[in-house]
Amino acid sequence: PLVAAGRQVRVEFRDGEPAPCVIALAREHAADLIVVATPREERIRELFLGSTVLAILRGAPCPVLVARG
Repeated sequence: PLVAAGRQVRVEFRDGEPAPCVIALAREHAADLIVVATPREERIRELFLGSTVLAILRGAPCPVLVARG
């Protein structure tokens, strides 16, 4: 794990569908925050109609910060 601003930051890679993997990792590590980025090309409509980001927002066990590309 990395330490940034006094907080532990964890980066992991897994195979599988992105949203369930992110949610499972957050639960396993008792995450305080999930940070996800959306590509610049992603349209607002896609964000609200079933994207990976929306699935993470709906299932996350902690707050989610969404940053645009």
